[in-house]
Formats: sequence, C-alpha cells, structure tokens
Amino acid sequence: MSEFGPTEINTERASHLVKVHKGKLSFQYTGKGNHVHDVGSVQANRPFAVNELIGYFELRVTSAGHRGNIALGLTNQDFNIMRHPGKDSGSYGYQGDDGRKFEDNGQGETYGPKFGAEDVVGCGLHFGTREIFFTKNGQHLGVAFRSISHAYYPAVGLHSEGEAATLNFGAQPFIFPIANLIREEESKFSNSISRLHVEGATLHELVRQFLLHHGHLSTLKLLPCVVSKSHDKTASSQVLQVEQLCAAVTHVDELSTCQATCQAVRRLMENSDSLGAIRLLESVYPSFLKESRMAKAMLLSQAMMEQLARGDLRGAVAFAKESLAPLLLADAARGDEEDGPYACDGGMREGCAEAEEPGQADADDYVRRAITLLATCPPCHDPGHDPRSGPGSRDAPATREAQPANGTRR
Repeated sequence: MSEFGPTEINTERASHLVKVHKGKLSFQYTGKGNHVHDVGSVQANRPFAVNELIGYFELRVTSAGHRGNIALGLTNQDFNIMRHPGKDSGSYGYQGDDGRKFEDNGQGETYGPKFGAEDVVGCGLHFGTREIFFTKNGQHLGVAFRSISHAYYPAVGLHSEGEAATLNFGAQPFIFPIANLIREEESKFSNSISRLHVEGATLHELVRQFLLHHGHLSTLKLLPCVVSKSHDKTASSQVLQVEQLCAAVTHVDELSTCQATCQAVRRLMENSDSLGAIRLLESVYPSFLKESRMAKAMLLSQAMMEQLARGDLRGAVAFAKESLAPLLLADAARGDEEDGPYACDGGMREGCAEAEEPGQADADDYVRRAITLLATCPPCHDPGHDPRSGPGSRDAPATREAQPANGTRR
C-alpha cells in the first residue's frame, strides 16, 4: 500500500469502453452493454493510504443511462477492468440497479437500496476492523464485508449506454460525514487501549528500546530503573532483565560523544549518505565496524542501494564487487566457526555480550547496541524520492504538491 492515497483515475488501467474526461475524475460509458464481459471499469491511481484509519471515496452518478447498471467498490491491483467490482476475484462491490453486494463472484446478496442519477454513494474501508461499508446520500448503510485482506483500490464499473459518473477522493467535501466517523472510531480505539493491562517491566523495556534506537541517551539516563516487584515468575523475570539492562545507564556519562554520533549517523542515513555514516563511525569508533560485521554489511548494502536509486548501475555493481562482496565472502568462510554468517552482531542477539572478550567495558557494549540498532534498521528509500526534499529540510524545493485530503490519518 501507498503512503499517499488515491487522487484520480489510473487511465492506464481504464477499460477501453470508458472515456475519462480531463481532470481524471469524471468518466462515461461508451459501449453497448450487451454482454457480461463488456463492462467498462476504472480504477484509482493508488490504493488507500497506509496511514489512514478509514479509507473512503464517493461517486456521484451524473447519468444512470439505460439500466443504471453501475457498481462501486474495492479491488486488488490486478482486477479485471472488463468486469464490475465484486464480480471478479479480488474485488468487492455494491451495485446500483438492484442494491446487492458482491464478493469475488456474480451471485451477490441483498444489502442496501438501489441508487441512480444524482445519487452520491460512497465506499469505505476501516483498517482497524478490516471491514468495508457503503453509504448513500450521506447515510451509512452498514458493514458489507468483513475480514478484508487484499482489496484496497477504489474502482467503479459502468455497463449500459449513457452512464456517467464523477469520483471524489477527498479534494471536495464528502457528503457523508466521514470525519465524524473517524473521530468516533479513534475514541473507541483509544478507550480500548486504555483498558489494556501491560506489565510495568514490558512498558519500561519498550521505552528503553525506543530511546536507545533514536539515540536519546541523555533521556535514557533519566529513565527510572525501579520496577515494582511481582509474585508472578514471568513478571519477576522481566523485572530482573530490565534492572540488568538499566545498570548500563550509569555509564552514559562516559559516552559524551555517543548521542551526537548516533544522531549524526541517523541524519546521514536519512539523507542517503551511508558512506558518510561509515566514515563517521570509523573515525569515532575505529574498532566498531571491524567487530560488528552485520552493521558494516548493512551499511554497505544500503550504500549500494543508494547508488542504484540514483541510477548509477555500473557504480553500484563495482561498489558491490569491491566493498561488499569481500566482506560477505570472508564471513561465509567463517560461517562454520560461528554458526553461520553474522552469528554475533555486536550485542543484538541474546548471548553475544558473553561471547565478547572479558573485561570489555559496559559503556563500549552500550555504544555498540545503540549504533547497531541504527545500522541494522536503515530507512527504506523510495527510488523516486529524495529524503532531503522532505518537510523541514533546508534543501526542500520551494513548492511541493499538496497531499490529497482523502481521509484522516491514524
């Protein structure tokens, strides 16, 4: 799924029996509608966004044509555009001429009222409950499908002469008060979370990992390490683990450069400069990448991907041969000794701390844990997107295309 939701019709995926007008939101049927397989369907350019609680779109029927054989719904990316949504595998639909709902077949079930000319019908997907619902002229028609797992692209099918419609993905106000529904659902979700019981040791560990991963070591030092005791054996074990991990926090004062280094490494990687991150680590902690082969391999791999994203195929291949391959081959040769490549990645795996040389300072292990978390979890970059042009960047272009208002974020 995409970070951004649908904004228009994908004209490359539109049926040849449909004419899409300028703006890529209005369309009309140009066929005869005499055969079950001469439906004219259109599909949105993108699926619902991953950061929405509810994905939603609306369709205004500007003409019902001869039969009003119009259906809207959701489909997978490979949906057959010569069929109605809901009447082919990987799709769900609600049809106007009979008010029935369809899922993956042509049988259908009774669902809601018929719809036709000048009606505004909508389709929504609740990502929290995995349910699809439909609306008509601002009224919620109830849940139509449950346990949704694959269909996220808005789609509409027309199948009689004269039919025409216009889509709204949120650029214009919706007829149905979707914002109110989202607020209600978010409130329900928040209340359900507040009722969950989570052990204090578990919460403590989650916070600790977050602070460590993002390099907030000054805050980590202030994190309370006193966890209430419990008679439960599992809880007591968690308390012991947390107390042992918190013992390392006393060494944060010795890591005056660690926080700055962690943050600098993260900034370099977010700006697609993994080689810069490697140079920084080698200058501040010369032995780190020599001992942590997993971290070095991940950084070198990320550097190669950055070259590919820039279109430098030759450079990426040469870099892989010269820098990455020798590391991987050398490690493969050592696989039998260490139970496979990257058997110990510098503290990331249980028991690695004990495998290191005796007498190593806890502070060194703390540095390794912090930086390895950064190195082994690099951000995934879209080849067509330069992270330096993101919000807040000094290199951001003066103008950016506005994100479509096609739903509210979670």
